[in-house]
This record gives sequence, structure tokens and C-alpha cells, in this order.
Amino acid sequence: MHIPVSHKIFSLVLTTVFAGGMASLGNAETPAQALPFTDTSQCDTASMNAIGEAYWSGLTSGTSATTFGPEETVTREQMATFVTRTLDGSFRFSRRASMNRWAMPKGIAQMGTTELGGVLMYAVSDGGNIWVADSSDGRILKVEANSGRLLETWTGASGVFSLTSAMGKIYGVSNTGSLYELDPQKTPGDVRIIATTSPLLAGPTNLIFDGSLLWVIGYKGVSLVNPQAKGPWSVITQDAGFQALTGAIYDGTHIWVTDFTAGTLLELDENAGIIRTVAVGPGPMYPAFDGINIYVPKFTADAVSVVHAANGKILGELTGNGLNGPVSVASDGERILVTNFHGDSVSIWHATNLKAMGEVSTGVDSFPTFACSDGINFWITLQSGLLVRF
Repeated sequence: MHIPVSHKIFSLVLTTVFAGGMASLGNAETPAQALPFTDTSQCDTASMNAIGEAYWSGLTSGTSATTFGPEETVTREQMATFVTRTLDGSFRFSRRASMNRWAMPKGIAQMGTTELGGVLMYAVSDGGNIWVADSSDGRILKVEANSGRLLETWTGASGVFSLTSAMGKIYGVSNTGSLYELDPQKTPGDVRIIATTSPLLAGPTNLIFDGSLLWVIGYKGVSLVNPQAKGPWSVITQDAGFQALTGAIYDGTHIWVTDFTAGTLLELDENAGIIRTVAVGPGPMYPAFDGINIYVPKFTADAVSVVHAANGKILGELTGNGLNGPVSVASDGERILVTNFHGDSVSIWHATNLKAMGEVSTGVDSFPTFACSDGINFWITLQSGLLVRF
């Protein structure tokens, strides 16, 4: 049943629920004095404060220069516009906004770079630092996020490919089938080997933590690793229904994995059983979750599928904008970044309206692979041996 909603009520709801982080801009004693509207004199103080906040935050400018139309019905078109503007307005309170970080680099010359050498694969943020996997030299590298300076080098992680930050530690998996652990509180040295192939499934491609278990995503299946304070860590494997797994994300409820050969995104239960199959198309790689949607880069299709995590519905596709062999996606809440392995570039989209923001080169033969965000910058690993701060 359709229930008409007035501009006055809708402003009150939006500014209370969606824009709760904004400071109130209304004047509780004389709320109408700062507003240009001549038709709001009968509104109560709470409504006037909401209308004032909606006006000064840019949510609405009224129905004309001097009228707000407090009792007029909000249309679906207006509702969509109001909600989108509210989401956009929330970026005023991001870390990037507080630091005045609005500039977008035009190319590799305008990016901060850290020369680490080797063949850089995965990068992950622990909230304060960036951890990078060098698969060629078996190193896990700690880089200071605010300066890009190399702080620590951990060794003994032969073939390390993917990383995750969990339980106050850093974990990595190698493409040969080993699971590594390092404790940032200790002096850098060799990593600890937790498990190797058998009981782990061969060919790990990704690593994720769900708050209880470490999920090692193998080429042919999933290994669920249960951390133990003492004694060996238990491992359970599941390979039913998988063809060639690549990436994984956790949406707060379930793990999702991509199957490169099948062209699918799979939602898994707590035992790694398949509970939902989403046909996304050829070559899905390493996805990202922004709190609502899952972004699935498709390496062989030069596109990114946008999937609603709540129901598995494909909302649409990102195409063009320089997509060329997309490997991974990262989100900072405001922007979506995609690495283009074949294109030697990254592609950027606005997070709320998915408007293309452009393609930026990472240098000839740089081969960008993975990206992460620390809330201010994106960090991109290049197989040329550079870690790029975007």
C-alpha cells in the first residue's frame, strides 16, 4: 500500500536516520529566521530544525527559491535524489575530508611510491600500516601508511601470495600451499608456518577471516582453519561444487568466493557448502564488499559485476573507463578502484552513483595486481616492485 509522505516528514526522517552524524543546523529558538521559505511558519520546532538541516546540508533547496512545500507529497524520484544526496553528504565526515584529500593523481608521477623490489602481489591494511606480500623473495613487508616508508621485513614466507589481518596478527598463504603467521608485536624475523598442503588443499589463491575461522581459498576448494591457543590448528576441507576458485570476501554473515572457470560468485554457509550461485560471467577474480554490494572484476570480460549481497541480485555492470584485465577491487566508502593488469592502470568510480571518475596510468609494464584502502589512500601493488599510494 502506498502511503504519501510529506516533504516535512521526509526531511525529519532523513536528517534523523541517514544524516545522524551531522551537527544540527537548525536554531531551536527561532528556526525559521535563517531559511528563505515563506510557507513553513506553521511547522513545529522539530520539523523546522530538520528542514533547516536538510537545506543547509544541501539535501534540498525547496520547491522554489522561497517555498519548501512542507505538506506536498514526496515522489519516488525526489526520494531517490534525497537519499543519494544524503549519502554523498556523509563523505564530509570521512577521514579524507578532514585532511582535505580531494585531489586525484593524474598518473604514476603524481602518486607516492615505495620501491620494495621483488614481485609484489597482495596488500592489506591493518588500520595503521600496510602489509605487502612479495612472492618472489618470500617476504612480508610492513609499510608505514602515513609516509610510505618501509618499516619491517619478515622472511621465510616462500611463495607468499595473499594476506589478511586478523586476531592482531598477519596471516599469509603461498601458492605452494603453506599458511604463515607473524606477530607484529615481535621483532621481525622468519614467519611461523601454521600448516602446509595436506591438510590444506593445494594452490591457495586467497585468505579471509570471518571472526572465528581462517578460510584458505584453494584452487579446487576451501580449507577452514580453526586457530588454537595451544596445540595444532584443526583444518576441515570442502571441495564439492568448485571448479577453479580465485577470490573471496566476507559480508559479515557469509563468505563469498569467485569461481573463475564457472563464471560464478558463490555464497557459502559456515561449512563452505554452496547456498547461492550467482552467474556473473567470464573470469571473475578478486571481489570487494562495500557494506552493501559486492564488486566482482571479470578478467576476461573487462567488466565488473555489481551484486547486492542481501539477495544475490546483479544490479548492473561497470564497463569502459579503462577496464582492461581487471584483477581486484578496493573500496574506501567514497570511491571504487579497480586494478587493470593488462592496461597498466587503475579505474575509479564514484561509490554511490557509480559514475566513472576516470582511468589513471600506473606506468608502462607495471602490471597492477591488488589494491586496498586505509580509509584515506588506496595502496596498489605493482609486479614491477613498486607499492603505489593513490
